Amino acid sequence: MQSHSGNLQSQYERITERYRPEPPTSLELKYMKDFEDPAELSIFYHKLELIAVEGREIFTKMGAAPLIASGDLVAGIMTSNGDMAVCSTGTYLHAASTQFALKYILDHFVNDPTVGIADGDIWFVNEALYGVTHNVDMYLYLPVFFKGKLIAWTFAGAHEPDAGGIGVGMSPHARTRYDEGLKIPPIKIGENFELKRDLMAMIENQVRDPRTVTLDTKAKVAACMRIRSRLLEIADRRGEGHVIGGLRRVLTLIAEAAKKRVASFNDGIYRHTMFLDNTGSRMGLIRLSVAIKKKGEKITVDCSGTSPQTEGAYNCLKHQVVVASSVKLFNYLFGDFPGSGAVFDPFEYVVPRGTVLNSDPENAVALGIITVGRWMSAFWTSFAKMMYDSDYQDLVTASLGHRNTKHTPISGINQYGLQQVWELVETVNANGQGGRANSDGENACVYHFSPSADTLDVELQETQLPILYLFRNLMPDNHGFGKHRGGTGVQFGVMLHNVPSFTAIARGQGSKFPIDTGLFGGYAGGTGPAISVRNTNLKKLLKDSDMDIPRGIAELLEKRHIKGDYSITEPNMYWTMREGDLIANYSSSGAGFGDPLERDPEDVLRDLRQGIISFKVSQEVYKVVFSNRHSLQLDLKKTAKARKKARQARLETALPYHEFIMEWSKKRPPAEAMATLGPWPKKA
Repeated sequence: MQSHSGNLQSQYERITERYRPEPPTSLELKYMKDFEDPAELSIFYHKLELIAVEGREIFTKMGAAPLIASGDLVAGIMTSNGDMAVCSTGTYLHAASTQFALKYILDHFVNDPTVGIADGDIWFVNEALYGVTHNVDMYLYLPVFFKGKLIAWTFAGAHEPDAGGIGVGMSPHARTRYDEGLKIPPIKIGENFELKRDLMAMIENQVRDPRTVTLDTKAKVAACMRIRSRLLEIADRRGEGHVIGGLRRVLTLIAEAAKKRVASFNDGIYRHTMFLDNTGSRMGLIRLSVAIKKKGEKITVDCSGTSPQTEGAYNCLKHQVVVASSVKLFNYLFGDFPGSGAVFDPFEYVVPRGTVLNSDPENAVALGIITVGRWMSAFWTSFAKMMYDSDYQDLVTASLGHRNTKHTPISGINQYGLQQVWELVETVNANGQGGRANSDGENACVYHFSPSADTLDVELQETQLPILYLFRNLMPDNHGFGKHRGGTGVQFGVMLHNVPSFTAIARGQGSKFPIDTGLFGGYAGGTGPAISVRNTNLKKLLKDSDMDIPRGIAELLEKRHIKGDYSITEPNMYWTMREGDLIANYSSSGAGFGDPLERDPEDVLRDLRQGIISFKVSQEVYKVVFSNRHSLQLDLKKTAKARKKARQARLETALPYHEFIMEWSKKRPPAEAMATLGPWPKKA
């Protein structure tokens, strides 16, 4: 990799433009003919699917990192020329990004006499400039040789808790790529099915939690080895052509199906815009634009109008946008398809260079994952508008929550005397789903990038970490209200316990501007700050079995029964916790779908009884009237009258569209927010 910025940009673009399947080789075309019988292809594909699942299960059970235990990982199978054919994953973000580095390996090292590719090789990469999502995501690849011929590849990857650098995990204080720690281009770290001790020592030396990284690397090798052995069993029974031709036939079938589905939607342009409210180092608005331009069986994803790159840590590279879109494609638009890179066949991406979504490669990009997470809300809202008038209307949802305030890594010497980095995974894996076309969003159910990832048990995290949970429950009044409400996230409070100190870092968005937007009249999810309390009297309160220890964030902040120094800040902070200090945190909630005045009063009553909303929200947002507040007896006639009055009030303040635009265009954000936004739109 050249150090000059121009060369860096050029090489990066050559690597990461190859997100679509490669043209089939003559050998693949020859062996594809063996799968003209649909039944034969179905049997083969289901074998591949089960093989990938087996690899993933091995990886999950052997891995040490918290996000691996909770399902934030991928394992799968690639063709001999580097296209992802099948995967089993908790995070499609990882799956979609694995192809770039492998294609680079095939282009540059197959015929290189100093490197080469041989049976038993183990390849590693975690450098974003080679297509990895960000450097805490670390991928392994193993070639599959049969009788001396390369017939496939296996791969496994996951999010690790730390990659070195100036802050734990992904630091919001990083300014350039050189602040972010371990960044290794594709390199052979093992031969003859064994990891090389010298290279593993090099990796361990550059991270804060070497034990976890090494254990996870071995778990990835184990997953790849099991997948490899299963593929060789097929080749032994049916020959090399059965594997080579079958993998290519799976790709072509999925690409054809993806184009057919895209063609079924109405042609048109569907737009949406989202905003970041800080750069990682300071507050300021950043605009994230998307226009879905659909014509025939092709879709162009155009990000023109996005804000310029910033000095902070939230810059992205173009491929991060591509792979982030795959999360929505795999989970909704192509949710019934196999996890395969072939779904990108109908797509083209326009991401102007120099914007925060396609920044200079010299910039820090590890936290670009938060930026594209917010961009995904705009991307999916645009798709939802397109899909609403289609046979797939039942798949339409408002956008779901994603890192509303914080991702919470903590680091230090734990209660067992071991150096440790850990993620409190609630902020990631317990977000609320967006309201749906025909039902509410699910509560605390999902990670934005990984719908199958789980939230670890409180008891497990307390045994692994020097922390004690004071509370973990659903967060009231923080979701998007609507005819079908968004799912709510969780709130939790943890106290440092049994060690003198630990490092904590918070990073994210959503203290000023919502992290998602409602659909068809639904409300956005809530905003909120980062919260900590230092120098507390918590140890005494616990020793005294005090019954007034708070059970939620509102109670913590309003009653202040816990004594100490309260810090309520924007969602980026970096500090040393002392024993007894408290972090109060919460995951984000989903946006609402439809007008709240159309919500069934019985559903409002259920939310109220379950503590998901307050009495104030039931009256002021949903306009529900109770004949008896204490017994919560509904008065449907008065409710209908209150809602009619609210609609009339809307009409009285409404303006014709052109008058609204004239007035709206006069408004501007404050000057400090404008510094990062880029050109202000011209008046209509």
